[in-house]
Amino acid sequence: MTTRLATAAVGLPILFGAVWLEWPLGKPIWFAGLVFVAAAIAALELARLVNLWGDKFHPAIALTLTMIMLISGLSRGLSGSPGAYANFLDIAAVGVCPFVGWVLGSSRKVPFFDSSPVMILRIAVYLGLSLYYALQIRFMEDGREWTLLLLLVVFATDTSAYLVGRAIGRTPLAPSISPNKTMEGAVAGLLGAVAASVFANSVLGLDAIIWEAAALGLIIGVLGQLGDLAESRMKRKAGVKDSGWIIPGHGGILDRLDSIVYALPATHLFVIWEVQQKGLLS
Repeated sequence: MTTRLATAAVGLPILFGAVWLEWPLGKPIWFAGLVFVAAAIAALELARLVNLWGDKFHPAIALTLTMIMLISGLSRGLSGSPGAYANFLDIAAVGVCPFVGWVLGSSRKVPFFDSSPVMILRIAVYLGLSLYYALQIRFMEDGREWTLLLLLVVFATDTSAYLVGRAIGRTPLAPSISPNKTMEGAVAGLLGAVAASVFANSVLGLDAIIWEAAALGLIIGVLGQLGDLAESRMKRKAGVKDSGWIIPGHGGILDRLDSIVYALPATHLFVIWEVQQKGLLS
């Protein structure tokens, strides 16, 4: 626990600083650089897991495709129009990214779907396309604040679920995937997510009304926990506890991204359609 807290004390200021700073170009280049580095390491970690499953391929190919997707996202953001309106890709990504992440950890073999070329594409979609939306959120209007809200909600979800699960958790949530997770912890995670979203929306001065903030918190809370379970399936399939070892006390980069990647496309779409264009809850 001491190592985890020490790592957080060093890592969180770097993370929030990268989100906040726009010096010297007036653009979130520090955040973009952090996303690229995290994506590169996570892609290599995921390729390692896939190789442990017995699907052998060179990780550089998956890494290259992931970087191409992120370069596309950076280009879209730097163009000055990261997306005032959602396109087909934005809508499809909300379902495609979680689906691909979930089936990556499936133990069932499908000949074409599990071939090496398709597996490489699945890795790139799971990481590259998901983190593409980290850039889109940060480059949008009030992107700094929306990115901070997303991070705070994810942290609140994980912390609430962990603390309540340890204290009073009795009912297993998904024992075949992650034996330590409980229904009580999951419910607490959702409540923490909603509370954190409403709080962050108010403190950061965002335009969402309370019902929009609560709904967004619930969406992030649900998808964050599903993303955590999806990565747990991948690790269980590979027979390892952590995706890597680069973060002392926390495992790999993929272990830190698992609760975020699922929520990124949905958060981007919700902000554009519901908050900025005054959708159903306004």
